[in-house]
Formats: sequence, structure tokens, C-alpha cells
Amino acid sequence: ELGDQDGDPYLVMEYLEGVSLESIITSGRPINLFEKVRVIIDVCNGLSYAHQRNVIHRDIKPGNIMVLNDGTAKIVDFGIARIGDRRMTKTDQVIGSLHYMSPEQIQNRPLDSGTDIFSTGVVLYQLLTGTLPFESAETAATLMKIIHDPPPPLNAYIGNFPPELDKVINRALAKNRDERYASARDLAFDLTRIVEQQRQEAVAHFLKGAEGAMQRAEWTKAREQLQQILS
Repeated sequence: ELGDQDGDPYLVMEYLEGVSLESIITSGRPINLFEKVRVIIDVCNGLSYAHQRNVIHRDIKPGNIMVLNDGTAKIVDFGIARIGDRRMTKTDQVIGSLHYMSPEQIQNRPLDSGTDIFSTGVVLYQLLTGTLPFESAETAATLMKIIHDPPPPLNAYIGNFPPELDKVINRALAKNRDERYASARDLAFDLTRIVEQQRQEAVAHFLKGAEGAMQRAEWTKAREQLQQILS
């Protein structure tokens, strides 16, 4: 809502109770893989809504993602967003946050929804591994990595993750935007599929454990296994 009160303009926005994803990452707060992927799915859904209305955010990064107290993630700070075909920057002015920029942002090429998808891929990679996919001590070297280098495989930093995540990240971080996901909704779909597959495997694992415990009359352990399914 917006309006004017006795000559003073005002803007009413939703109050978000939570913390930025950046603060979660820097604090080292424990967050499991499912929760990490769910955050990115929420980001994708928010971007899909914006992109359908011809709004390109252009600065997706952990500092612009709020994780609410209920675990829901929301995108904030559309201050440098591009709306429709209107340019809101000067010619040859590069806008965005260095490590999360898409190759086309760095090269000052026309932007579309693909730039937000690339940035989301960077955030996903950082959230999973605790490190950035394209980083160097020198700014110029970082820019060259973004433009030319593939991201290191996830197993260089973490273990015990769904192998499909590597494919998702590589597609989201494709240098050629035509090779990326066609939409944020498509990226969300693949991530949701991975989460559901992992959840089904976890349920099957705990059920098997509960059945074994009941056969051994270990009722407390069986109850614990079943509670894991409900949690």
C-alpha cells in the first residue's frame, strides 16, 4: 500500500521476521541439505513470479534473501531491478554484486531472466559447499573465472549429496544462457524432484529400521525411527 498522510508520502510493506541468508552462511548455523534446497526453491518461485511480470532482479545474492522464522525464504531489495524494457542504468554501467554476476552482466550485454538464474545457481553452490564457485584473489581473475571456468564439482567440498545436484548446478551456471534453465520454474521443478526423491529414500530407510526394531521388540528404538519420518 502507498499513500500520503498530511503531505508525507508513505509506503507500507510486509514486515519480515527472520535473518538474511548471508548471516546464516557466515554464522555457520547448521542447516541440512533439504532446508538449503528448500530455500533456493522459494527463491526460484519468487523469481518466477517476478519474471512473469517482466521484472529482472539483477542482484540475487545471500544478502538479498531473507529466511523467515518459519523457514520460508523471500527475495528483497529490488532496487536495481529492470522492469520491462526500461534501462535503469547508464550506458556501460555494470550493476550487481561481483561474485554473483552472470557472464552477460560482466560483459554488459542485454539481460533477461537468465541472469537471475545464474546468480541463483551461485547462491545454491555457496549454500551447499560454503564457498563461492568463482573466486580469486584478484578481481580481474574472478571475472575471468565467471566468464570462462566451470564450477568445481561439489565433491571437491562435500560428500553424501544427491549426484543430480551437480547436473542442476552446471546447468544453472552455464556460460551460454541458452544452455541454462529456460525459467526459474524449471530450476525449482528439478530441485523439488531431488528433494522428494531424497525424502522417499529417507522414509524407506527409517521404516526399515523401525520394522527391524519391532522384530527385536526394541519398541523405544522403533518409535524413534517412526518419529524421524514425521519430523
